[in-house]
Amino acid sequence: MCNQNHLRYKLILSISLSTSSLSESAKFEQRTDTNFRDAEQGNVDAQLNLGVDYYLGSGVVQDYIRAYMWLNIVALQGDLEAAKNLNVIGKDMTPTQIGKAKLLARECVAKNYKGC
Repeated sequence: MCNQNHLRYKLILSISLSTSSLSESAKFEQRTDTNFRDAEQGNVDAQLNLGVDYYLGSGVVQDYIRAYMWLNIVALQGDLEAAKNLNVIGKDMTPTQIGKAKLLARECVAKNYKGC
């Protein structure tokens, strides 16, 4: 189960990174690449990190659909904090966007997280 304070930590981290040096930003992007690799291997923490990264636009282009997709995948694995955060993200999305995110999540799970 993912650490319930993880999302709050990521939000604080993103604020501090907005004032960080280029080398720190490069390290953060490298961490995002690691999260992609680990998420494809089914690592729930990496999947959660990607959801937050997409929501904040940290290390990736901000994309609420992808954020919702990754958090939905984590929530489907039993993480209650991720399920709560779906409601937060969903407030900034249309029903069509949420439907697309849910479809992408189902497709991603069916592909065993490869190429999501």
